[in-house]
Amino acid sequence: MRKIIEHTILLLFLIPLFFINIKSSHDWGDDFAQYIHQAKNISEGISQNETGYIYNPDIAVLGPQAYPIGLPMILASFIESDHIDFVVLNYVMTFFLVMASVFAFLFFRNNFSFLTSLFTTIIIAYNPYFLNFKSEINSDIPFTAFLFFSLFLISRQKTIYNIIILGTAMAFLAHIRSIGLLFFLVYI
Repeated sequence: MRKIIEHTILLLFLIPLFFINIKSSHDWGDDFAQYIHQAKNISEGISQNETGYIYNPDIAVLGPQAYPIGLPMILASFIESDHIDFVVLNYVMTFFLVMASVFAFLFFRNNFSFLTSLFTTIIIAYNPYFLNFKSEINSDIPFTAFLFFSLFLISRQKTIYNIIILGTAMAFLAHIRSIGLLFFLVYI
């Protein structure tokens, strides 16, 4: 019963995130266009690499030929071929921020009191940087959600079911951002 009350309190604090900084447009900087184009290609059955981006290996810091497939695969479910609704994509990013917050709370709760875990989670989730960042189409917030989900699973009892879910979560982690592969190597 105590866990149900704690989780309900946490969700009540996190629900307002779905109403904060939801935009119908997008900041035209960064790499979101390639994520969206890759997702659009996936939804249309075209190779995700066919974005028209001209890759220059001499200036590789500007961006890769294609980003890892994890985030475009997630976004593909929410992108129509003739219309991109940024409000919907903002809600997808918000969903991942809420999931990251929930799993961060559960991870913290294994080590700290309820109030410490709750306030730490709220401070992170409502940080102005994250509130602004969640309106952008980037892999950082979904990566963080899968990272905290993996950390939470690692802290749980090692049953075959938990190990299979952990392996799947870690695979998504590596497919959202390549750096996630390091988490897998560190865990081994």
